[in-house]
Amino acid sequence: MIVISIIAAAQPPARLRDIVSGSSTDLVNLGQRPLAVLFASAFVVSPVWGLWIVAPMVVAYGALQRWLGRASVIVVAVLGHVGATLETQMTAAYRNGHLEALPPACWRWPSWAA
Repeated sequence: MIVISIIAAAQPPARLRDIVSGSSTDLVNLGQRPLAVLFASAFVVSPVWGLWIVAPMVVAYGALQRWLGRASVIVVAVLGHVGATLETQMTAAYRNGHLEALPPACWRWPSWAA
């Protein structure tokens, strides 16, 4: 992640914009190539000062790996990344009118969970 972000930051502004927009998990990119975008977005951090999060993540994932094991940490990281992306983009799609076919009841907590 650090190496990729530093290499991306060293690119000319137009190229950096292409890299960041190409790895963005927006509705257009997810609609065209969802797996590639989900993978790339995990490694591209823009701007470079956003890399401050790497140190706490390494510590947290290290502690979690020691407690749960390597496979569990990988599953948690992948599901967290995919889940957060789906939640934010489904909300964006709904607000922009792209999910009109779903009844409003699909977007509420079920009565048994309240």
